[in-house]
Parts: sequence; structure tokens; C-alpha cells
Amino acid sequence: MASPALAPAVRADPPEVWLFCGVPGDKAHYEKYALLLEKLGRTFSDRFGLSPERVRVWYDQAAIPDARGILTRERLAEECARIVRRSEAGAPVWLFFFGHSHRLRGDVQYNLPGPDITGRELRDLLAGASGKAPLVMFWATSSSDRYVRFLVGKRRVIVSATARIDKENEPDFPAALLRALETEETDANGDGLLSVTEIFRQTKLVGKAMYDSEKLIQTEHAALDGDGDGRATLRPSRRDAQGADGVGLRLRRLEPEFD
Repeated sequence: MASPALAPAVRADPPEVWLFCGVPGDKAHYEKYALLLEKLGRTFSDRFGLSPERVRVWYDQAAIPDARGILTRERLAEECARIVRRSEAGAPVWLFFFGHSHRLRGDVQYNLPGPDITGRELRDLLAGASGKAPLVMFWATSSSDRYVRFLVGKRRVIVSATARIDKENEPDFPAALLRALETEETDANGDGLLSVTEIFRQTKLVGKAMYDSEKLIQTEHAALDGDGDGRATLRPSRRDAQGADGVGLRLRRLEPEFD
């Protein structure tokens, strides 16, 4: 067992957040993702007190003036290098991926303007994040379960919008995630902190309610890998739930209750 003096020092600061969106698709999706990203940015600022420099939004500046710009393969590679540096410095990092993915034989591909990027390529770009601080990834795209096998690692927590049993359909996970971050019920134990586990569980509840309200069969099943074993679970399992809670894996609410 490692001596506490030799254990990696993880700061108890709020996480640094990246909101990525690849190719949005048609005009309706372009506007949909712009609204989603704007709301998420405000939520992290107004409800959790994250300063603008802690929340980086990658999207078309014509739609979101405060965004960093359209997310290309080159820009994503540059941001991954920055993410690795921050993680190795002990800063908890949370990454959110929106847009579209599709399956490849033995891989998965995140759709970007110009050349796309595969799960294997993302694995290599993030390989330098060795586990000195938690690295959390929310994959809110179709076929997102496939990223787990490539991006798993020490002190990494991965939430996928879909599971292996799901077909390649666009998930409602992004909207459910936003609602989970906005609602009081997400803080299940009432401690003023929203852990990744709590966010995951509430997102699943909201997602199910969305399908039930439309009397539709649920076609997406979010999963959580919290212990870094590469096997995301739906419930989640106790090990995954415990692994997704702790220093660097929680957001502190500014107010005791949401509006």
C-alpha cells in the first residue's frame, strides 16, 4: 500500500470542464446543440460557480459568441494535450462530448468537420493522463459505449449514453443530462454535492421519464464505468458507483436548493 506522502495530490478545486461538440448535422441540430451548450455553460456558472476559464465550450462562434470555435480534429488534439497537462498537474477534468458518432469495425468514430477521429486515436491523445487526478468523460453520442474500451484507465470515470444492446440511434441523453444538472433531486443525499454517480443515476431517471411520457419503448441505456475496469454497468454496480464518487468527482452547488 502506497504511503500517503507518495500518493498523487488531487486538488479539491472545482473541476475544469470541456464541452465539445462535433458536427451538429442539419440546421435543427445546429440550433439544438447551440441551445444545449449555452444552457450547460450557464448551469456550470450559475449553479456550481465555475468561472469562465474553467468551462471551455467548443462550438461555432456564430451561434455561441463565447465559444472557442468550431471543433476540428486539429483543435481537439490541441485540447487533449492541454487536458493531459492539467490532469498531470493534479486538476480534476470533466469532458463532455456531444454531436454524433458511428461504429467502425473494431472501433468507433467521432464526427468532426473535416477528418473524423477514432476511439483509438483519442486513446493515444489522452494516454499522457496517467491518473494523477480524476478524468471524467461523459459521452452523449450514439455508439458511445464503444469509447469505454479505448479510453478506460486509472482514475478515469466514463459515462456513456448507450450500451452494447442499443442500436445506432441518436440518444436523448444530452437533454436528460442537462435536466439532471438543473434539478434538486439529483443531490440524493442532500449534502450539497453532486457526484458523478448521482448525476448518472438522475440522468437515467429523467431519460426513462422522457420515453414514458411519449409512451415509447426506451432505445438507449446509459452506462457507467466508475472503477476503470472497462466494463460499464447499467445499474450501476457498487464498484462503479463508489468509483464515481470522491474528491474531484463532485460539483458543489452554490445554493442549498435549486429554484
